[in-house]
Amino acid sequence: MQENKIENGWIIKIFITNTGKKEANEVYKRIENLANKLTSIGPTIKISKLQEFELEEIAIVDIETTGLNISDAIVEIGICKLNLKTGDITPLLKEICQEHDKKIDPNAWVFNHSDLKYYDVKKAPDLTTFSEEIQRIFNKYPMTAYNQNFDFKFLKNRGFTIEKEFWDPMFKAQYILKIPRYNGEYKWPSFQEAWNYFFPNHKYSESHRAYDDALHEAQLVYEIYKREKKVK
Repeated sequence: MQENKIENGWIIKIFITNTGKKEANEVYKRIENLANKLTSIGPTIKISKLQEFELEEIAIVDIETTGLNISDAIVEIGICKLNLKTGDITPLLKEICQEHDKKIDPNAWVFNHSDLKYYDVKKAPDLTTFSEEIQRIFNKYPMTAYNQNFDFKFLKNRGFTIEKEFWDPMFKAQYILKIPRYNGEYKWPSFQEAWNYFFPNHKYSESHRAYDDALHEAQLVYEIYKREKKVK
């Protein structure tokens, strides 16, 4: 179960696995009834149901930006499809873009830590050129990203809706890697830390290019998914 704080309440996302559809729906109804009772005496609780046993394909999105704030520009987006049964990965979108209402700093971090060039962005189409295609993908597939909060925050701010959210591999990796913080809790591992743990014999350095990052995030999701299935 994954919780997300929202204004004036909570959204609780429930992932029900390794069970039949009838039994899963019964569990969901019980939790929904409990949430309604709690809402009557406290903050709003919304239940979002996503049953993994029904899932065969999901999609992974990655964006590159000129900074960490939503006021910064999105300069590249990559999306791939992952088949959870076979591990097959299929490209869905790979585009350099700009946002004409956003200033692009030629010295932004992404231009100094990847092979993406400032001038490639300046001559690229506006993000809105791909809006319909992006939203169509978001409507069709359960979506995830490594550190969903970052990518989804930017995308939702631009008006995209992501109703079906798959689990965030960063939070799964947090309790598998168990890297301690100063306060004794486990830190959120970087993608590189997670990759090195799950694929110690497959050397890879994050390229900070949207599609390549999405592709490797999909491989990571599948590896975690397989391991969880074995445990169950």
